[in-house]
Amino acid sequence: MQKLIHTAVHKALTERPSRRYDDMLWVSDLGRNPYGALRRILTGELEPFDFPTHLKMDGGNALEAFTLRQVAENLERPVQTQFPLFDDIWTGYADLVIGHGTDDVIIYDHKGSCGKWWDYKASLPRTADCCQVWLYGQLYYKQYGVKPRLGLYYRGWGAWAEFEIEMVGVCDYAIKATGYVTDEKGITENAVTRIREADPFLLCDEIETLYLRVKSGDLTEVDLEAMAPDGPDWDYAEDTTRRLRNNE
Repeated sequence: MQKLIHTAVHKALTERPSRRYDDMLWVSDLGRNPYGALRRILTGELEPFDFPTHLKMDGGNALEAFTLRQVAENLERPVQTQFPLFDDIWTGYADLVIGHGTDDVIIYDHKGSCGKWWDYKASLPRTADCCQVWLYGQLYYKQYGVKPRLGLYYRGWGAWAEFEIEMVGVCDYAIKATGYVTDEKGITENAVTRIREADPFLLCDEIETLYLRVKSGDLTEVDLEAMAPDGPDWDYAEDTTRRLRNNE
């Protein structure tokens, strides 16, 4: 038997061109592994994804596209998707911007997740995702002069979660997430408030300083390799916040 469908999918996912911004940080880098991103900028090398990773990403994109289409069709407000936001250092595309051109703007980032690890140990919203949507909000304010409200929406096979994201605190900031989470089957719905002990202001300041040092030639690949673990570091935001607060 020929693998007709698999062959077509494999070709589409592995041979299509991808965007390259080798000299800029991606918004999604904040909160995960920005040291690795700085190393990418220094060397100009992008590590290619393997086919299973491409397949998971494409499945998530399809789920995201369905959600965004439904929002655009049914919400009685202006809705824009894949909204470009950038400055001299950061670049990215916000999944969903509601109310652009008004004084009441909401930016949502959409995440796909499913299976037995759905909200494992109250893991939603993930701190890295909170940092990402926070940075979209900062870039939007810088470009358009309006401070948007921020949200995260997670979809699984039947399960969903939705949060409003805001900063709390005066000097030592934390991330407050208020919203709803279902169980992994989407049957039980619970209202929750969860605090993430991460300060994206601190994270952003450190990474932007290091970025400028990379661009000026003041940091070497050896320096960055010592800082960066292999792949995403999902505890990076909390760990680095503690380190910076303790002046370590």
